[in-house]
Amino acid sequence: MKKYKTKFGKLILNTAASEASAVSDFIVSDNYLNLPSESKMALKNPRSEVWKIDVPNVGCCILKRFCVVKNRGLSRYIESNFKLRFVHRGLRTMQLALKLSDAGINTFTPYAFWTDSRGGISNYLLYKYIEGEIVGDHWMGELGAIAPPSKADEPLTDEELNKFMILSGKLVRQMHEAGVLHTDLHPKNFVSPSRLENSTYLSLIDLDSACVPIKLYYRMSFVLRI
Repeated sequence: MKKYKTKFGKLILNTAASEASAVSDFIVSDNYLNLPSESKMALKNPRSEVWKIDVPNVGCCILKRFCVVKNRGLSRYIESNFKLRFVHRGLRTMQLALKLSDAGINTFTPYAFWTDSRGGISNYLLYKYIEGEIVGDHWMGELGAIAPPSKADEPLTDEELNKFMILSGKLVRQMHEAGVLHTDLHPKNFVSPSRLENSTYLSLIDLDSACVPIKLYYRMSFVLRI
């Protein structure tokens, strides 16, 4: 990864990706500020926005925007006085995605993370779209369907549920062996290349809350300082 300064913030680019030059052109052109409303995906988090877009010479991508704070001065004050690195949440997500990919775990390919100080501070994360079926879109729970209406009539079969438990268990074990905790595991964060009955692997998405476990020594040192 390589760091750059932009007119309105900073950019961390995954230079190992063959599409790095096209991604950089997309960001510099400010095209991400005027995305069509039909490309926006529904989200429950009011501080986040997600778009599914086609980036020229890159292909289908997911763009996430995290609204850190609307007041730029307040954000700088909090970060400098309390040492909170919430501004770099997207960068951490990008680093962990690359770490999992290096460990042979199926997850998204991050292209870039950047900040934009216009109208406050926002973080942007751009990564490659993973083709397939989101397992949670066919999930039927005890309290009723959590799947969207269009797919609620296509619930997972018992065989597919068993297969999901086996494949997801292997994936989570690999992730833990790589030293990463997801902390937000549920069916909507697993993508199957097709219906589960025909799949041999799963991909893991949404690493926004993922982290590396803090060793006990550092935890105790932090408590003692308090």
